[in-house]
Amino acid sequence: MNQKKNYQARYNALSKEFEEGLRRPLTAKEKNFLKWLVTKERAEHESYYK
Repeated sequence: MNQKKNYQARYNALSKEFEEGLRRPLTAKEKNFLKWLVTKERAEHESYYK
């Protein structure tokens, strides 16, 4: 469960950084991309430590 919070925090940090850089709210497509990116990082992390 703690791991899930870490990935949610990663998503939140990325989305905030992108919004500040773009100076506008993220579109749904951009949010989906960030979710995909965080999920991909998580899968790579988990497969590395198996």
